[in-house]
Amino acid sequence: MQELWVDVFDWEDWYEVSNFGRLRRKERTSAKGYKAKSRYLTGVRRPDGAVNVTLTRPTYAKRSRLAGGGHLRADIQLHRIVLESFCGLAPEGMKACFLNGDRTNCRLTNLAWRHPSSIAKNAAQKGNLAKKMTEDSVLRLRKMFDKGVNRDKIAQKFGINRRQVYKIGQRITWSWLKG
Repeated sequence: MQELWVDVFDWEDWYEVSNFGRLRRKERTSAKGYKAKSRYLTGVRRPDGAVNVTLTRPTYAKRSRLAGGGHLRADIQLHRIVLESFCGLAPEGMKACFLNGDRTNCRLTNLAWRHPSSIAKNAAQKGNLAKKMTEDSVLRLRKMFDKGVNRDKIAQKFGINRRQVYKIGQRITWSWLKG
């Protein structure tokens, strides 16, 4: 399969995305005559596994400290950029779906717009659903958290991520459960 590059939806003058899920800044010349070479952008992996990228462009507004230096900045999920650029905006009620369950694989062949109920079915079939916590397991987790057990060890034991461990341990989530 050949790599195809298209302009990023709503950022056409600044960025391109490929069907392989790669993103690059376009080569351009600034208003002052400086040349900016084309370069690939790398994303940041979120706790849920998806990849975020930060896109910036001048706003052409009056440049001042209060206007953020005259640049527009947006943090966008890479899979949404790929889908919107190749397939258009999401139809009403649809969400981006990773067909093989791998949230780091942003190739166009792994992405589709789907209804949330079909995404849940697909995840259940592939065994990708997050483990559900019970009242008993929340109480056991809190005891470990209060004793100072490493969050990574707790997360591994209960099959959840560190952020969930922190939120349960600090009583941010499951706050109604006393103990």
